[in-house]
Amino acid sequence: MSASLSNRTVSAFKLGRLHLKTKETACGGSAQHIVTARGQRSLDAPAEAESQLHHRNRECRPIVTQPTTPQRRNKPPIGLPTPSTTPTKALSANHSSKAPRARPRQVRPKPQPRPPARKPLNTWPRFEAAHTEDPGRIARYLNLGHKNHVQLTRDAEIDLKPGSALYLPANNYTARVDYARIATAQVIRFTNSLPESTPVFWVTLIAKRFTDPLDRAGDFDPYELQRWARARLPRCSFVGMVEAAFYSNVGLVLHGMQKAVSWHVHMLVWGVTEQRMTELRDGINRRVSTMVPGVKAAHFRELTPDEVEGQALYMLKAPVNEYRIYAMKKTVADPDTGEITTPTTGRFWTKKYQLGPGDLVRMANIMTGKTLDTVAFAAGQGCPLLKAINFEALTAYRAAEDRERARRQIQRSMAAAQTRSRQR
Repeated sequence: MSASLSNRTVSAFKLGRLHLKTKETACGGSAQHIVTARGQRSLDAPAEAESQLHHRNRECRPIVTQPTTPQRRNKPPIGLPTPSTTPTKALSANHSSKAPRARPRQVRPKPQPRPPARKPLNTWPRFEAAHTEDPGRIARYLNLGHKNHVQLTRDAEIDLKPGSALYLPANNYTARVDYARIATAQVIRFTNSLPESTPVFWVTLIAKRFTDPLDRAGDFDPYELQRWARARLPRCSFVGMVEAAFYSNVGLVLHGMQKAVSWHVHMLVWGVTEQRMTELRDGINRRVSTMVPGVKAAHFRELTPDEVEGQALYMLKAPVNEYRIYAMKKTVADPDTGEITTPTTGRFWTKKYQLGPGDLVRMANIMTGKTLDTVAFAAGQGCPLLKAINFEALTAYRAAEDRERARRQIQRSMAAAQTRSRQR
């Protein structure tokens, strides 16, 4: 037994496939030499002998052997497989030499949620906060200088400066706040002077024909929309404003267009009964279509005296919202299979969100060249009211013009005096 063991050991060392591992125990004063292959069971010791040896080692205190210096193995002959190149088929799946390295899981970034829509700007705290915050968002966006960021035109940059507010640019936030203070005070004073039996209505008019692609929205003429609105409300008194609504996904309803601006009007109307307003609204909705199927072209509601100031503020706000279109769906169950589906109904609804800084820059460029006194319009008894509002709002502009006129007059006088002195 020992001779065959030694011969087998020498052959194993020559082949470079086996190694000698010595296990000694103190029980019985005997030593067992077990030749094992890497990762395999003993060649001579059966499983029962191994279990008995393990049991005896647990009962008896083992003798710690001195570590031996590992001998350098000879290079195996050519053609013989090395332990590193041993075919993996000989190893079972549960006793593989190396576990396969797990590939790192690719985690996709979660889409950023859209900023929530602002509450209606129908109170002074909300109105002032929005028109104070948005200029700062535009400035931070331009200072960061992101790649492919929206550029602010030179004219829009001049209009956005607080010093330009006296000219009443429609994209100037300071001018919006100053104009709103004057307009709301004048409107409240006027509506309070009306008889108690005279209702005041909040009216909105929209038409598909006044929808422009984003790249051509800056060329829009507000006068065309104002003239159309006056014709829709004959023999009515009102003051109103032209407003631009930014739609970011009109491709759902308009072919060949992804982003667009829908120009519409908000008005405070009086001097007409509710029955008459209902007839006018129904007539407009029958004849006029909107960009979004399912959205009416005209709607109105009667205001209480306490709501007049809030709706006037809402009418005077700058473009602050982004509108997105969603398809209406209905739940349908198949009577035969019981399958439940949610097909679209062909109608849509809109939801508004807060404008991002890049879209704020786009809207500032679109509103360049338009002034608050020109986007505001009126009819009937509203004409003298609007004239009084614009006259008060342009007080600072007229004062600046007077100063500039006086300065030029002084320069001309000084130039004439120098000319006369030279002639002498």
